[in-house]
Amino acid sequence: MFYHDVEPSLAQKAVDALLPMPVRSTTDVSLFDPRDGGFEVGYIFTEEDKAVPIDAQKGLFAVFPAGSFSASLPTSHSPFLSNSNALADTIQKATKHLFVKTSQA
Repeated sequence: MFYHDVEPSLAQKAVDALLPMPVRSTTDVSLFDPRDGGFEVGYIFTEEDKAVPIDAQKGLFAVFPAGSFSASLPTSHSPFLSNSNALADTIQKATKHLFVKTSQA
């Protein structure tokens, strides 16, 4: 689900390192909203994600403030393992986006 495009031995190491996650982390309402604290937010869509489908990702991004950074990668849920170079390039683009945005404010 998380690692279908990751080299099998690396995917197995990642699976072995997974820890249980409390159900409440997905059901409780968070009182923290980074958009209210002056944080810039962005989203990197993972187009082949089997854990969070692309339509769900788009729904998450839809509530972000206008002008928020977004990019898409043709990867699974785990681009840090399957395509780390593309992820690093995308994070660099996000940083440049933030710099331009804040310098215009």
